[in-house]
Amino acid sequence: MHIARLNAIKNFSALLNDNYNSKPDAMVVVGDLGDGLSSDYDMLNNELSGHKGGINYPIHWTIGNHEFYGGFHKNGLWSPDTFPNRETDTLAIDRFLML
Repeated sequence: MHIARLNAIKNFSALLNDNYNSKPDAMVVVGDLGDGLSSDYDMLNNELSGHKGGINYPIHWTIGNHEFYGGFHKNGLWSPDTFPNRETDTLAIDRFLML
């Protein structure tokens, strides 16, 4: 999904609107929700909050490799030269589990 990338939030919003009309039993989102940044999850949660009344099915999230990319960022910017930038697998997993 890579929620912060070009048109991703718009496309996700459209998907949620389509799901409202089609009434699925569940939705499964398979990994790479973002690029390992807290701001990705903030954006995703913000969008989900805007559709809260229209989501009447469970959403199952799976973690992807990009959820662990936080270590390649420093101050929100791509910085592989300073990896791991105080990031750990535990921090990445905890961020994902807060979704």
